[in-house]
Amino acid sequence: FCSDPFVRAPQRLHCRNDRTHDFFMAFERPTRAVRCAMAIRDSVANLDLQARCGVHTGECMVAGPRLTGVAVHVGARIAGIAEPDEVLGSETVKALSLGSGIDFEERGRHTLKGVPDDWALYAVH
Repeated sequence: FCSDPFVRAPQRLHCRNDRTHDFFMAFERPTRAVRCAMAIRDSVANLDLQARCGVHTGECMVAGPRLTGVAVHVGARIAGIAEPDEVLGSETVKALSLGSGIDFEERGRHTLKGVPDDWALYAVH
């Protein structure tokens, strides 16, 4: 599914299908998450489907088979704001991706339901 060697490289990956139409994945590095989201977006476009991807990085806690924490909610809220065929990342992801060659374009500040403050979001190219 992901042809990018950075995405396919062996890594600890948590993947869970919460419902029939979305997935949650956790990576050790934000750049791997961004590259995977871009690969998913590009791959499903070939199937005449659209993906909305949200990428955030932060602390998560393991609760049985699930990852929980504010970072999980932030990523889900960002995905909910993304347009079809768009990968949106948080300012945290942008800062930690500096020097990676990933391009980010400002998408303004947004209120994320259930999360304090406004968040600067960036489209990934």
